[in-house]
Amino acid sequence: MPNPRPLSIVKIKDAELTNPDITNFDLSSRDRFLYYGEIAQDTTKCIIEGLYCGKRLVWLSPDYFEEVVAGDY
Repeated sequence: MPNPRPLSIVKIKDAELTNPDITNFDLSSRDRFLYYGEIAQDTTKCIIEGLYCGKRLVWLSPDYFEEVVAGDY
């Protein structure tokens, strides 16, 4: 599955919920994020911002996220 599109709403993939990168930031399956896109200088990282929690993170892999379907946010 391709990485999410820039400026889409994403959630954490179910398979990544136990990933230490996700648990260290105290993120859950209920969290929804605005996906700004990959960092140009390091495409293995992306920028996201929590819709409800307001957290802005730039250290996570885009592979951890998937776009939500309409009405899932």
